[in-house]
Amino acid sequence: MTALTNAATPWPGQNELPQKDLFALREDLKLIKAQPNEDGSAAWMLHDPVRHRFYRIGWKELEILKRWHSGCGQQIVSAVNEETTLNITADNVMQVHLFLKANQLLNQPSSSFIRHGLFPENRIMKILTGLLYQRLPLFSPDDFLEKTLPFVWFLFSKSVCLLIVLAGVIGGYLTLQRWDDFFRTFLYFYSLQGLAISAVALTLVKAGHELAHAYTAKKQGLNIPVMGIALILFWPVLYTDTTDAWRLKKKKDRIHIGIAGVAFEIAIAILATLFWHIVPPGPMKSILFVLAATNWISTLAINLNPFMRFDGYYILSDFLDIPNLQPRSFALARWFLRWLILGVRQPCPEIFSLRKKIIMLVYAFSTWVYRFFLYSGVALLVYHLFFKLLGIVFFIFEIYLLFLNPLLKELKIWSTLRSSIKVNVHMILSLTVFSTIVLFLLYPWNSSGSMPGIYKATDFSRIFASASGQIKAVNIQNGQEVKKGDILFVLYSPQVAFQKEQALLQVHQFQQQLNRISFAKDQADLLHVVEQQLVEAMTRLDGAIEKENQLKIISPISGRVFNLAEALVLGRWVNESDQLALIVNFENMIVEGYIQESDRYRIQEFGRGVFYPADTEEKKIHVLIESISLSHSTVLDELYMASTYGGSLPVREDADGSLILQKTYYKVKMKPVQVFSVGSRIQSGTIKFQGEKVSYAARLWQGIQSVLIRESGF
Repeated sequence: MTALTNAATPWPGQNELPQKDLFALREDLKLIKAQPNEDGSAAWMLHDPVRHRFYRIGWKELEILKRWHSGCGQQIVSAVNEETTLNITADNVMQVHLFLKANQLLNQPSSSFIRHGLFPENRIMKILTGLLYQRLPLFSPDDFLEKTLPFVWFLFSKSVCLLIVLAGVIGGYLTLQRWDDFFRTFLYFYSLQGLAISAVALTLVKAGHELAHAYTAKKQGLNIPVMGIALILFWPVLYTDTTDAWRLKKKKDRIHIGIAGVAFEIAIAILATLFWHIVPPGPMKSILFVLAATNWISTLAINLNPFMRFDGYYILSDFLDIPNLQPRSFALARWFLRWLILGVRQPCPEIFSLRKKIIMLVYAFSTWVYRFFLYSGVALLVYHLFFKLLGIVFFIFEIYLLFLNPLLKELKIWSTLRSSIKVNVHMILSLTVFSTIVLFLLYPWNSSGSMPGIYKATDFSRIFASASGQIKAVNIQNGQEVKKGDILFVLYSPQVAFQKEQALLQVHQFQQQLNRISFAKDQADLLHVVEQQLVEAMTRLDGAIEKENQLKIISPISGRVFNLAEALVLGRWVNESDQLALIVNFENMIVEGYIQESDRYRIQEFGRGVFYPADTEEKKIHVLIESISLSHSTVLDELYMASTYGGSLPVREDADGSLILQKTYYKVKMKPVQVFSVGSRIQSGTIKFQGEKVSYAARLWQGIQSVLIRESGF
């Protein structure tokens, strides 16, 4: 349904208006009384039965159409001004003429119809737009709906609504009690049988969605001319033509038609959620989950989305009582921008209350932003899922469709307004803001940069217990300086002590036996055996003593003690897997950073920077850049910097556990100018550096170039 309104752009002068060759109106057009406009003025619907479209017109347009049979524009102007209290001009007649001509409501010759209808001037744009949205009518369901309406009449009763609400309350309560089990049933969906049945079930639900619209409209006594498939971004979606709803004078009746499909899907979701708790485990349980989850998501994210021409858009349009909400909001937004930027005081396209103007402006700007992100996301999806050339072509088309084409059209209109554009406050402010933005983007004032980094020691040692035992002595504390070879801990092992005691007893026993054995010839063999046993006992004693010495844990390097284990009280048991302390040598510290590709050219070797630890209690560290890797890093070695472990570098974990960087980074090695101790061998943080001054526009262009070079391998 289209509303005919005053255009915000200037129309051709009277000398361009056809005077005696106005084509007659088509005889099959119908005029229907409509609900009054917001300002109380009368309104009518002009119905085109061939294309099944409705056009909302006002009193002025009605009086012009009443006298259209004269075929002369000037006679129409004179007749309306003389016979009514209206005061129209040739521009008003020209506006109606262009409207009728554009919508093919005139009895034009076949050649003119083909020229203006099948091959319009903007045919290229229509072909390109058709790639994004195309309707394929399938059949006319009106007779079928008329015959079957008595069989579904009960679904409109209050009793059924109450039962659905009750089922929703019960199902929601039960689902909250078994939330984890509810989502685990999705596993059955991946079977071939589950996929097939779910696809059929979802198709039937979408068909029921459209039938809900159709039956609700039929209940209101309307005609349903066609049902079919709409291709939106190449995705098939069922649709029902309920344009006849504009015959209804009460907006609540139109809202009922618009919300019927959403209500049907919500009802299916509620029933699926309830029956999920009833059916036994298996594919059917998973299918019920899919129906419940899919219907809730599609209803909230798609069907009720007012920024696309789905149910939410028509519900909002009916609720605000603004037919053709999008084009009228866009026209109002363009008028507002001309006033805001140029200060041009044109007549408002339509008369609305201040509240409705604000709503329509917010809606128009929100829709433009939504479409930008939607089409950008689709372009990226096409780029990654299909071949790259298709994604690039789609993205270029999107830029042209969303930005260049509207901008060129608007600039063309601005060129026609040159005579009415004067220097004013709006223009001065607009030029000031525009100049400020350009200056902000182009002036190379941004000399500082940052990158994530770590401050770490290259010489450190983790201290573990050499054997299981009890704490006998702790000779260190956190922050204490130690030297290589210092005894840090002394452990006591009852097993080692027992082995040492047994070995001592055996050595003493065998030594006494040797003292008692004489050097008689008959005892020579016994002497040899005891000597061998003594050697074995002394070997065991040496081994026990060596184990006892190992229980004295010494420092392998010189440095400072950190991360001393808690509760190291005397008598506590520790084992080989327990880390007791960390010794860090601060004489050889380094700082490593990872800089993005866009900032790679801004830093140079032997430049300076400052490392700011993530722990704000630590001191900042001045660093000197020693080297910058010539090739970018693909695998990240430091877990502290990985996004999967809370770091700032985006990574994904490979099958073998390697951390693969998702963006292009170069490793930068730096040396601290002055060394400060930190609480561990690694301290994450941010490195600030002073580089070559560069503007934001240059950085943006560098990023675009990098992407083009990286992705040009198709």
